[in-house]
Amino acid sequence: MLLVLFSLFVGVFTAEYTLPGVCPDVKLQDNLDPTKFSGLWYNVASYASDGREIYDCSTMDFQEDNLGYMYKETYVQMDQGNRTQKVYQARVDPTFDAGNRAQFIMSHEAGDKVLQFPFLILSTDYDGYAIAYTCKWLKEKIRKHYVYTWVLTRGKEKLQGELLKKVEDSLSKYPELAEHRTSFVFKDFSEASCAYTNKLETDFFTSNFW
Repeated sequence: MLLVLFSLFVGVFTAEYTLPGVCPDVKLQDNLDPTKFSGLWYNVASYASDGREIYDCSTMDFQEDNLGYMYKETYVQMDQGNRTQKVYQARVDPTFDAGNRAQFIMSHEAGDKVLQFPFLILSTDYDGYAIAYTCKWLKEKIRKHYVYTWVLTRGKEKLQGELLKKVEDSLSKYPELAEHRTSFVFKDFSEASCAYTNKLETDFFTSNFW
């Protein structure tokens, strides 16, 4: 795997580095079972520290193969005045030092270069919920970073009851996420939220990592 330093590509990124310091050291899911984790997830809530748009009707499909994971994200957003369904896919590979930790690299080829971003699973019970996370930091005199966090569920239903408690308990273990708990944007999968008039062909990579 070609490792590309983030500083080489900072000019093409649109993320705003609004949080102070470097990315925090977060505890990941122990002994992640790739087979159990694979499949379709619904993105019912997200936190973007830079305030970027949280898409409607977003789903993530992880499919395991002999090289790792293929990741496909489907969502709906306004594009040139029309509600448009977009589909992105990318390869998700274990990092060299992942071991049995839920630590991956999202890879995207851009011409003769490969852009890579961390993709971490903080917590999951496989059948109900998962919390996924990415963080990038800017190496400059005043160090800053941004995070993007997904709260994923296996069903379209509103996050509530025992499942909500599991998610809340998990988020509370991460000080930075707990601090910004009120900034999480919740989404539903109603007919109106998922409606669209245009549909684009599958593209590669997603702006959630830029």
